[in-house]
Amino acid sequence: MDNQPTIEQHHTIFVATLDYLLEKSPYRVIIDQHDDTAERYDKLKQRAEKHYRNGNLPLLQRLIREIAGLAPLFKEEGFLASMRARTGYEADIVTQSLPAGLSKRKRNEITINDPAISYKQLAALFSPDNKRKIKVWEASSPDFLITGVDLQFGSGTQTGVYMVDGVDLDIEVYWEDNNTVVIETRADYFVRSKHGERYQSQDDVVRVVYVVR
Repeated sequence: MDNQPTIEQHHTIFVATLDYLLEKSPYRVIIDQHDDTAERYDKLKQRAEKHYRNGNLPLLQRLIREIAGLAPLFKEEGFLASMRARTGYEADIVTQSLPAGLSKRKRNEITINDPAISYKQLAALFSPDNKRKIKVWEASSPDFLITGVDLQFGSGTQTGVYMVDGVDLDIEVYWEDNNTVVIETRADYFVRSKHGERYQSQDDVVRVVYVVR
């Protein structure tokens, strides 16, 4: 008798896992009401639905493996109980449907600590309540010179906020209060990225105010 999970069980458990990850992830950052993580998971759900409707279990299993590092979920207290409540399936069906290993795909890897790139941290500024941090940094290489500002939440989640061409720039960054960062900059700087004015990680919200001189 074949005791392997059915394609319906795979599909139901995968969708429930994405919902669980979206709710629990400490790394999810919503920028100006734009939720990249939710959009990515919605696309994964659409692909899963297509494979399920087509009855293609191998492609559905391959899609599930694209979510790297599911093993830590099984160590989280309440994960299997949550999955049972969401899907109605017992732990053995859940564990058989989700690959526990890390993804071994190497494409789209990003190389860090490139010896050709010089990195310098200019400031690490804590909010008045010491729960959040703003980092100001410079990076240089034969190909570019940039200055950036990153925001780190209390959970450890970090996201880029502002990046411009050049180093030794006239940029001032400071906390106005526990949830407001002010970035004073100049209009003649070439902006590589300016992600937004409202950043949210779980229930923590930080507003970024840009003052252009």
